[in-house]
Amino acid sequence: MKRLISLLLCLVLACGMLVSCDQEVIGGHADELKQQFYVPPEERISLKLYVVYDEADAGALTEVERRINSWCEVEYNTKIDVVYLKATEYDAEIAKAVEANEKAIVLITDKSVMDTYYDESEIVVTETYDLKQATDAAPVVKVVTKYVNGSVSEVKKYDKTGKVVTGTAADDAKIPVGRQVSVGKFEDLSEYVLKTDAKYGLLNAKIASSLMDTAKLDYTLAGNESEGLFAIPNNRLIGGVEGYEYVKINRQVCEIWLNHTKAELMEIDTDAEIEALRGEIVSELGYTAQQAEECVEIIYGNYATKDALEAEEKLILNIKSAPVVEEGAAFEGAFAVLKGTDVERAMRIIYAINMDETLHNLLQYGIKDTNYKLVYEELSEGVYSEDALVEAITAEGKNYKMNPLYTGNLFSVHFSEEHNWTPEVKQYAEAQNLAADRLYEALRAPAAD
Repeated sequence: MKRLISLLLCLVLACGMLVSCDQEVIGGHADELKQQFYVPPEERISLKLYVVYDEADAGALTEVERRINSWCEVEYNTKIDVVYLKATEYDAEIAKAVEANEKAIVLITDKSVMDTYYDESEIVVTETYDLKQATDAAPVVKVVTKYVNGSVSEVKKYDKTGKVVTGTAADDAKIPVGRQVSVGKFEDLSEYVLKTDAKYGLLNAKIASSLMDTAKLDYTLAGNESEGLFAIPNNRLIGGVEGYEYVKINRQVCEIWLNHTKAELMEIDTDAEIEALRGEIVSELGYTAQQAEECVEIIYGNYATKDALEAEEKLILNIKSAPVVEEGAAFEGAFAVLKGTDVERAMRIIYAINMDETLHNLLQYGIKDTNYKLVYEELSEGVYSEDALVEAITAEGKNYKMNPLYTGNLFSVHFSEEHNWTPEVKQYAEAQNLAADRLYEALRAPAAD
């Protein structure tokens, strides 16, 4: 009996989690989400997931997909067909998927992809009753007329039972009466992330707000401006490794020889102030223009640059400009959902890819100890670093390489020197993104009267 109880307990725990032979668990992220929103889906469906890969062996791709589905099919009653494509063939294959009205999650790699399939059209649906067409069998005939940008697109007639009297597709009867908008081939994901009662608000908190807001697209509906979110950007380092523009000031020259206070020097961050200080160095100390520029220099770096150069207290680094998200940058790595796809199910997959470290590492690096291994640096004899680095296994049939910008939240994958993703980079990346978001919020704030 004890053995039977133990077996049943194991089965219960396994439901909703995948435990691989190396004890990695998929599904740990879902507990809080389940408590609030989870309703087990009744219908088994298949979704395609279009991604770009660098290089991989066919067997490795197949096994990774199998592992993903051993969890997704149990958790969401959804089979994921992962479509791995080379960057050179990706655009053409996405075009085919859109044309075929596939049920799919697609990777957005560039703003041009959004521009291609983001086609704003105003739709007006009216509903009238055609008594002349009524019969004893169908005494009421409902006429649904759809206008697109002012022109009649389709007219369909339905009897009181909902049966189509004329026309070819009853699905149009489901279009809400009134004004709406079609924004191309992607589903609007706003209600899942952006609204105050969004189902996936936690995902919003995990992505830099400047990235998320830059991904919003505007459209006009019945003369009113609105906005939608048609792709979820993959969280990553904003501004890159040289995201900051700094004013580097030589303290000895400017404090000791020119008698400026440290507080005064820490306020210098505009072009006019920089030129004034350089001019003072030239006129007061007899330096050349080039020497003055070396004393008050513009440099670029990441969030860690300031701490490193100010450590010996010989320099002051003022932020001249902080990293910002340029227009379109959010679409350099994002997931969108094709129109007609089960959005609830698709968003759960996108959520899991971004929030579940095991699932994300599986998609990014493959299977641990098969496609990659984790290596810990030996700091001293018998003492190893807390954080491990990924080392790819390149034996025949084991090769599996993906671009981490294309697989989800960069902050949730293992560290990899090959991709310049180390504990040090992650530390300054988190601080850099926070600073970028603060600047973004400040720029958006209404001007004071």
